[in-house]
Amino acid sequence: MQPKAQSQYQVRFDIGVDSPLAGSDDLDLVVLIDTLGLNDRVPSAKVQMVRGGFSNPSAIAAWTLEAQSRANDRCTVLVLAAEGASSEFAVENFLAAGAVIDSLASAGIDYCSPEAASACAAFLGLKSALTHLVSASTAGRSLAQDGEFFIERTELDRLTSVEVLRGID
Repeated sequence: MQPKAQSQYQVRFDIGVDSPLAGSDDLDLVVLIDTLGLNDRVPSAKVQMVRGGFSNPSAIAAWTLEAQSRANDRCTVLVLAAEGASSEFAVENFLAAGAVIDSLASAGIDYCSPEAASACAAFLGLKSALTHLVSASTAGRSLAQDGEFFIERTELDRLTSVEVLRGID
């Protein structure tokens, strides 16, 4: 995928920390999604980067609105779902990305790429089954964790903070 592929959209989505979209010149923020904490890599993007997921989608939206206010301009966001530990598709990160995209849209940051809209629609359609889907996923099954681990990891908006991985230079 070329970096310009989603350039007309304010909210973009891709999978994999090596996404070429992370190098887009017009990007302001990367939201890295790693629900189960299985991926220790981060994109090499030279922009602000935060960690997001099921636990803080509303906090991400509020943080993004504040960033727009500081910049006195709209903020272009890439929601980036980390791949699984063995570079496989991670449904838990896809759905958590959808949760973040939904919160951004609810806050008025809603000019989404089709890729972002699809992740959001998947989250909304499967919202009532998040704990089951994450625990039954390939990554979930590989973890020898009790049910409480998955309940905590899929609890929506349990955190009101945002973990900043890379701030403004």
